[in-house]
Amino acid sequence: MTLLSGCDKRNNREWLENKFGTELSRVYPTQNVEDLFKEFPDGFKIDQSYRTGGPHGLLTQMVLVGDGETHSILGTLNQIDLSTKDEKETASVVVEYQNGELVFSDEEKAKEIWPFNGFLFQHLTVDKSHLNNLEMTDKNYNFQNGAFSISYHSQNENINHYLDKKKNKFFTLRLAGSNYKKDNYYYVLSIEYDEATEFSEIISD
Repeated sequence: MTLLSGCDKRNNREWLENKFGTELSRVYPTQNVEDLFKEFPDGFKIDQSYRTGGPHGLLTQMVLVGDGETHSILGTLNQIDLSTKDEKETASVVVEYQNGELVFSDEEKAKEIWPFNGFLFQHLTVDKSHLNNLEMTDKNYNFQNGAFSISYHSQNENINHYLDKKKNKFFTLRLAGSNYKKDNYYYVLSIEYDEATEFSEIISD
């Protein structure tokens, strides 16, 4: 039996924006990262990545885990050279979020490879009314694995400021999530300016 995605309400814009607006607004915005423990008392994970130079350029990734028991927020900042055959890791820094800021084991190296201040969710509001006003370019719901996404042609001063771009620069905003495990929280917000530059932020529990 073949399932036609176009016949299911989950593949329409209204359902997707209601889903993303409801779930992402739990995190976007959260100015104090430690407040995420209120939403996710058992703990959470933040995964940010920034790719420059296209598919064979540099990928820098920061992954932090919030421990539900100790309330520590610890992780690593790594840079990978995608042009090498074995995708060589060129830098690795230990990261801890404490007293409202990120603390790196090597501050100089961290500033060199990671130019961003804090997290995007600290500076950005995402809700249904905001999404309704954007220019949608694509949408999808996969009935086999429960993955869903929606994309927009967008312009946002807060995003451009965070990523150190001109305030009126346009980009592709893509939101993605999954119903594969219904009790789990897993949402992706990604920004693509061109084929060479892409940023993503993943929040999961």
